[in-house]
Amino acid sequence: MAFIKGFIEILWVTISFKVLRKPRDEITSNIENITTASFIIKWILHIFLLGLYWSLHPYFPMVVVIFIILQIVTGLWLLFNKENYLSTFEKIPEIVNKIFPLAYLIYFGYNFLSFIIF
Repeated sequence: MAFIKGFIEILWVTISFKVLRKPRDEITSNIENITTASFIIKWILHIFLLGLYWSLHPYFPMVVVIFIILQIVTGLWLLFNKENYLSTFEKIPEIVNKIFPLAYLIYFGYNFLSFIIF
């Protein structure tokens, strides 16, 4: 179990850094060009990974629950009205796209440091 949990932590750290480095233009281009089927697969995978993370970290649940709900709502919005989503996406500050990776990296860093210190 420790190996699986370690693998998931490494996966999340890698994904978080990848998301933090991704420019807004690339994200917009990906949204414009994604097919419905591949979007649904990525959407379900993302919700599954958030749920898996929630089950492994009982002290971080409310943030994960909020992001699962936000993922569901924005996914439905994107599925049903892509043009409106993209026009709204352009108005949102860039930091909003990076809140979960930043929160996760802060949480991971805190737990890692507390593990090393104690």
